[in-house]
Amino acid sequence: MGCDYYIDIYLEVELSDGSVQSLKVETQRGYFPEPCSPLYDSDDDPGDVEAMKEAHRSLQQRAEELCLTPRPPVVVYECGEFQTDQMREKYLPLLQRKHIPRSELVRITKKERRYE
Repeated sequence: MGCDYYIDIYLEVELSDGSVQSLKVETQRGYFPEPCSPLYDSDDDPGDVEAMKEAHRSLQQRAEELCLTPRPPVVVYECGEFQTDQMREKYLPLLQRKHIPRSELVRITKKERRYE
């Protein structure tokens, strides 16, 4: 089944040698919300109906822009420690599978990219 957009979630891993690696965590599917459709009445002025349609299109466009705006980056690891126990449990196995030793870690930042 299709979707409206995708969200790639990845970790940007900064290592002690100055290099940076990107590790993909997952890809999520996203769907644009359907704003409430304007209600039309046969007694409405045609100009009012067109204004309501334009307002609806504008609202839909704004909703799509918001859905395609990535969340702010989150620092997962810094100064030799994971920020929370939950982050350690979630991301340490990924680092171990990629054979990245904790001794080489400087900072890990969780980022996302959204696209249609």
